[in-house]
Amino acid sequence: MKILVVSPSYPSEDNKHAFGFVHARVKLYKKYGYSTYVLVPLYGSLLKEINVYIYEGIKVFRVNVNYIEEIINIVDPDVIAYHFPEPRAIIRLLSTKRPLVLWFHGADALIRFFHYYYEPFTMKNLINGLISIPNDIKHDLLLRKIIFKYRTIQMITPSYWMKKMLFRYLMLSRSDIGRIHVIPNPVDTDKFKPIKPCYERQRNVGISVRALYYKYGVDMAIKAMCGLKDVKLILVGDGPLREYLKRISEKCKANIEYIYQGIPHEELPKYYNEAGFFLAPSRTEAQGVAMCEALACGTPAIATNVGGIPEFVIHGFNGILVKPKPVELRKALRTIVSISDKKYCEMSQNAVNYARRTYSSKIIIPKELEILIRAIELYDNFKVKD
Repeated sequence: MKILVVSPSYPSEDNKHAFGFVHARVKLYKKYGYSTYVLVPLYGSLLKEINVYIYEGIKVFRVNVNYIEEIINIVDPDVIAYHFPEPRAIIRLLSTKRPLVLWFHGADALIRFFHYYYEPFTMKNLINGLISIPNDIKHDLLLRKIIFKYRTIQMITPSYWMKKMLFRYLMLSRSDIGRIHVIPNPVDTDKFKPIKPCYERQRNVGISVRALYYKYGVDMAIKAMCGLKDVKLILVGDGPLREYLKRISEKCKANIEYIYQGIPHEELPKYYNEAGFFLAPSRTEAQGVAMCEALACGTPAIATNVGGIPEFVIHGFNGILVKPKPVELRKALRTIVSISDKKYCEMSQNAVNYARRTYSSKIIIPKELEILIRAIELYDNFKVKD
């Protein structure tokens, strides 16, 4: 089986962190012996030239959306796996008469203004958020029209919460239930695993890996850290709120170390194993891949009880769930630092065990491949009937 993965962006030597979770699964497909290529559709450019590069053994095509068909002819895939689907690209892909599986991760189906994608700090952001509502509705109506017309299209979401949102915003019917599969984003538990005993971790040092956007709630984390001299947070990531977050952390004397340039993915297990907890203060989240990677390393999570997070963090079992409020996060920080070594190590081991049986790549990749194969079979049967 030859697979073409379509993604709005992809890692390169210039930007090694773009859509890393897509790259991680592409490498796993290749590891399982499947020929896999990547297509990145470009919008707004009239250039016809195809930009091709190799990243960690994966061949990547970047091309204007109007010339997608040329890439399909070059690659000749058996099935197309499209992450963060966009209607214009879907129509082009369908014209090539190939089986198609759509992955929905959040912004590709949500009405973003209602899920904290726009920070309420300025009038400009508020206006942009309000303008986005009719655009998102139009986007979802186009997706709904395509999904209703092409009954062989299969859909995947990383959590049951995201599946619920998909039904809500795309106004899907009961007849579509069998086409929507809940499969979490995979974590390679051979790489993300405990490498030191739980009692050797720095219990008062936490880590948070996330882009600095309002929806990820980093501002709440900083406010929760204000004045906590005995607790340190390593914040890995960058984004438009960098300067704002830096100012409030300095103003309230939060003990935070910023790593704006990010950390190479292969080095993250070392950081997770040093930390006593992973902080996930999101306002909205379909899964939380970095959080799940940390859990697989035995690092308990302090996370907000929103979106799909409760499907991966079980309160008191492998982490602590709280309401998305700084005061609640602050209480959880004090709790994780002060609980007994026995309770902490139980949570750590529970995190490892739950990761391995719930979203380990050894379990998830075969499930994804099964859906891709099913899409091919359904498409072939449809062609025969047609």
